[in-house]
Amino acid sequence: MQRRNTALCSDGWKQPSSPAALAALVTQILDAKAAGPAADTAAAEAAGHARVAACYGVARPAAVSA
Repeated sequence: MQRRNTALCSDGWKQPSSPAALAALVTQILDAKAAGPAADTAAAEAAGHARVAACYGVARPAAVSA
């Protein structure tokens, strides 16, 4: 039986994928974009994507087209 990581993503997130850590990344991105819409937030966005992907146990594609 395959174990699912969904329980880790609700109330008991494993570190460093805690809700507070993810919220801090989102706040960092929003603050940077508020200061200047052209701000480079790629690193923070990638870190956020990685945390969410790790939480759900999925691999993130190398390139995502918009």
